[in-house]
Amino acid sequence: AVGELAAGNVAWFDGAEWQALGAGIVGEVRAMASTATDVYVGGRIRAAGGQEVQNVAQWDGNQWVALLDIACLRSQSAVCGVDGEVLAVAAVGEYLYVGGKFM
Repeated sequence: AVGELAAGNVAWFDGAEWQALGAGIVGEVRAMASTATDVYVGGRIRAAGGQEVQNVAQWDGNQWVALLDIACLRSQSAVCGVDGEVLAVAAVGEYLYVGGKFM
């Protein structure tokens, strides 16, 4: 919890009080990055907002979404993402960079 708020491992502060980002994250958040509209989290993450993800997820301001790349979509995999722990996340322009323990 953050203060008295059950935040699900990720929260933001609006200047007066803590707010949850939807239903939160199942797993450990190790890194975060943001743009003007989105927040990206990485770590050892199994689910975001009740949706199965693989170690990285995006909060679009309203809901959690999995990061789906073209290769993953073509393979029709049930879960797309990063196959190991994410320790660093950076958002630069329209690109997202992640670093960690993956192949």
